[in-house]
Amino acid sequence: MTELKGKLERRLKDTFFGFAVNDKLKQLTPDLAKKCEADFLVFYERAKKYVSKRYDFSENSFHSKVSTLRLTTAVSYGEYSDAVQACSLKDIDMDGLYEEYGMVEAILSSSEMEGCHSEERYLKLFSKAEVPLVNLRKVSAYIFSIPCSNAHTERVFSMMTSAWRN
Repeated sequence: MTELKGKLERRLKDTFFGFAVNDKLKQLTPDLAKKCEADFLVFYERAKKYVSKRYDFSENSFHSKVSTLRLTTAVSYGEYSDAVQACSLKDIDMDGLYEEYGMVEAILSSSEMEGCHSEERYLKLFSKAEVPLVNLRKVSAYIFSIPCSNAHTERVFSMMTSAWRN
């Protein structure tokens, strides 16, 4: 969502509507082209407002706190702690998590972690660790259990609607 908001803002700033549209705008009369441009800019503004209204982009949002656990950048113990609290995970030994964090810090900063997706980073992390990272496993299991979309749910509703109609 942050990427979408950024793209909308960049397109708005650059008044970019796509190559084909910009090409077609050049073929219109200047007055009509200006009117179309104004309409497109209003659309971008409305889309940006819609996204901002329905999604919390603040640093305190659930997504912001949990997204640090992608392991694409160095993660501090405070960020782990914030994510655990945001997820309301109760069975995590926070002192144990701190000790685990200290053990894995060097593994996370190794060069073999570069270019890997988050799930691969966690797999490498758990395979390289000398001790079972019980708390970190619980946190990562919870994070990876969060669906990235509602497509499956929407499909079930669609199938049920179809079944009820028949």
